[in-house]
Amino acid sequence: MKKYSTISIAISVITLICTLYQDYRLAKMFQLADGKTQALFSFIEIGQLYIKEYIGVSAFIGLLFGILSIVKKENRNYVKFAILINVIAVMLLFSRFWRFLI
Repeated sequence: MKKYSTISIAISVITLICTLYQDYRLAKMFQLADGKTQALFSFIEIGQLYIKEYIGVSAFIGLLFGILSIVKKENRNYVKFAILINVIAVMLLFSRFWRFLI
């Protein structure tokens, strides 16, 4: 049975979607800002950091389910995929991906 790895994959995909949506929101906010606000946009980005903290908690929970699936000795391919998706979600979470959306 691959219950824990499936939960980990689902949480990781939700984390990815939430991260991409938050980065999309930041890119739109940057595009709608005028020149002076764009120059100081890092302050606005810091103000929006609490949202990424909540997303990070869900990524941590997904990682815990991935580790739990390793302990329960579930299918290795599903476990590897779950951990890989979670690592990608965490990397996107801590990167400033919204700059590439401009």
